[in-house]
Amino acid sequence: MPMHSPTQRLREVRRVLWITLALNLLVCGLKLGYGYYSQTLSMVADGYHSLLDSTSNIIGFIALLFAAKPADAGHAYGHRKVEALGAIFISGMLFFACYEIASSAYARLHGRENPTVTIYSFVIMLGTMAVNLWVSRYEHRRGHELHSQILTADSAHTRSDVYASLSVLAALIGVKLKLPWIDLAAAALVAVFVGYSGYQIIMESLNTLMDDAQGS
Repeated sequence: MPMHSPTQRLREVRRVLWITLALNLLVCGLKLGYGYYSQTLSMVADGYHSLLDSTSNIIGFIALLFAAKPADAGHAYGHRKVEALGAIFISGMLFFACYEIASSAYARLHGRENPTVTIYSFVIMLGTMAVNLWVSRYEHRRGHELHSQILTADSAHTRSDVYASLSVLAALIGVKLKLPWIDLAAAALVAVFVGYSGYQIIMESLNTLMDDAQGS
């Protein structure tokens, strides 16, 4: 594995974030566009959930602005701990996504959403899930290569979008099969996965902050 200087490392992390931001916006646009066109409320909700991925990319850029600053008298170990704080913020967004998944499933269970299921609904959901899965794996791999908590945390956030899309897909199938309980079961599973991802990010980031505090 090639060694990266701090400047090169930050440049590579920014490059990954730019790529994922573009793909996240594409996924968000497809879900929102077709969701509004077909009046499929569950897809619209999932589109707004995908918008969180783009927001986390922007948060990553902001965190890197601070992380790029060199060590000084007040920060003997540099500003990279800001990257860990950014990861914790992303974990908070994961917990918010978990709440959104649960509330959306509850709304569908009680009939407040009635998605219009077409073949295009499945094509768009499966296509965007494939994009999100690739983005998540790409960010996870590059995050480990570049030792970037922002990228590894953001990969978990993007992966949560795949789980949320599974909930929507289950809802669409449930509508077709007239088995609405499938949506509730899928949503419960999604909530567990998303919540656990947020927990892992918080623990990893807190360990980094505690190590920095002990070393200062």
